[in-house]
Amino acid sequence: MSEPITLPVLLVEDDEPTRRMLKVVLDRAGFQSAFATNGREAIDMLRANPYAVVVLDVMMPQVGGREVVELIMAESLPVPVVICSAAGPRVLDQFDQEIVKAVIRKPFDVDTLIDAVKRAINPGPEPGG
Repeated sequence: MSEPITLPVLLVEDDEPTRRMLKVVLDRAGFQSAFATNGREAIDMLRANPYAVVVLDVMMPQVGGREVVELIMAESLPVPVVICSAAGPRVLDQFDQEIVKAVIRKPFDVDTLIDAVKRAINPGPEPGG
């Protein structure tokens, strides 16, 4: 019997030290990860490949996280998003919860991030249902 095929996590982060740390954290948690250094790269990658979840920074040069989420919505791409950003709560509260499954504020707890990624991939039953 073969192992189930699991899609990689797309990590979108412009800060290299943060990107490296997130990749190590995701790899240690058993996820395959691909990364983009800005929103433009992320959009190209999302159009070309399927991903289990996108871990997305909001404030990036060229194309920001908001534009990436807008593309996912506009093109009905079947991928949940976990926002991982230092942006303030007002900015983060403006995302569509159908797409953005969790918002993790930087600095963040590694276990909280991993739990959010796992829940985005396998949401489980709705509370009370």
